Amino acid sequence: MNDMPNDADIARLLSKVGASVAELEGAVTELLFARMPAGFELDGVEFEGGLQFVAYTQGLSTVQDVRDLAAGLNTDLGYDYTPSDEAVLLVSVQVGPVTVRFEHEVSEEEWLTIRSELFAS
Repeated sequence: MNDMPNDADIARLLSKVGASVAELEGAVTELLFARMPAGFELDGVEFEGGLQFVAYTQGLSTVQDVRDLAAGLNTDLGYDYTPSDEAVLLVSVQVGPVTVRFEHEVSEEEWLTIRSELFAS
């Protein structure tokens, strides 16, 4: 995606809503991890080869909104899947009128860490 914002763009956006880049990244890490089949398309991006992880939110105005949504969705998340080394986390978060998107490759070790944090009892 050539139009992905860089860190400076994200920081400028978040300064308008009083959140730091770290806060947003932390919130989306807690967010929704949905398993999508190969060939699934989102915003013109087709996911290839195996299962990939998508975190996708719309209309959220604050980091707390993201966290609140995550709290309500935890019961819907899959517990047992471990991604391949090529798994990708695509994050699309709308903060006010602007949508922030970025991709992050998720290793098996990272996913196990994320999963343990999401599903800690």
